[in-house]
Amino acid sequence: MKIIFIKKYDLKNGEFGIVKSINLKKSELTINKERSKTIKIKVSDYSNIELGYATTTHKAQGITIKNSFVLMSGAMQNKEMSYVQLSRAMQNCEIFTTELDLGESMLELLRKVELSRRKEMIRTLKLSR
Repeated sequence: MKIIFIKKYDLKNGEFGIVKSINLKKSELTINKERSKTIKIKVSDYSNIELGYATTTHKAQGITIKNSFVLMSGAMQNKEMSYVQLSRAMQNCEIFTTELDLGESMLELLRKVELSRRKEMIRTLKLSR
């Protein structure tokens, strides 16, 4: 079972792990942390874990995974979000969308992916005027 740690303690917020075993007597999980060692945690000491099979684009920034499945749709789809979504996988990236978001011959989706919503610092804007 893949999990994600959602609050900081001795573990990194947003870090993924694989539950390798559960000791019901000790109420303890043995977890293989990604790119790291195996750890044991008491469930009573660490209740801030969730299933980690899916994550948001924002949480995915900076991570690399073997395969990704990307839902590209909606008003938040833009150049910057698309870059993060499509560049996480080392091997395979599968895109899922709706017919409405895809548009005729993928034109609607391409238009959204090309649209930049880059944010400027207010200081930068004042200096350039």
